[in-house]
Amino acid sequence: MYIQQLSSHFRHTMLAASVIAAMAQPVAAQSRTLYADAPPAVRCADGVASGKSATIALLHTCEDAMNATTSQRSVRAASMVNTGIVLMRRGETSDALALFNRASSLHDDLPGLSLNIAAAKLRAGANEDALARLENIEAIPDHLQHVAYFNRGLAHWRLDQVYEAYADFKTAQAIMPGYAPARNALAHFTVAPEYQAASVND
Repeated sequence: MYIQQLSSHFRHTMLAASVIAAMAQPVAAQSRTLYADAPPAVRCADGVASGKSATIALLHTCEDAMNATTSQRSVRAASMVNTGIVLMRRGETSDALALFNRASSLHDDLPGLSLNIAAAKLRAGANEDALARLENIEAIPDHLQHVAYFNRGLAHWRLDQVYEAYADFKTAQAIMPGYAPARNALAHFTVAPEYQAASVND
């Protein structure tokens, strides 16, 4: 099989795909504070999931949510993840990773937590660590699978594992047709005709 990598510059400029926020689910009956609007955990999760700019106001809202001692452990852990996502979007990767690790020690089966840790590792240039985090990729929730395969492909790419990168980018595209990061990544490969024919015959 022959796959040619068209642009080495791409490997160094592509960032990890955005990761969907781990949604916090507040329990109103346990809250001792009355809010005129939605509680901080909900506003934090909504702000992160909507892809809004990582403003200082959103960061403060998420910090309020994760520091709310009246919340369930799972809600505080999810708020830590969401705060970490805001920090990562602001370029504060090491602080984001520290929060993800805190969330993992508090509630280690949050959906998408491994994916967020892998994304932070990718942004920090720790590509082998990111690969290790995505080793059990099937355990990542179905709605995040395309992001997981793209991020794993990116880690392979940066480690010059071209065949593995190509396969993961193709899988991400197959899971989510039209997924722009995978489409853009695949544009940097050309596949020899004999490989294409072999794939069809297989």
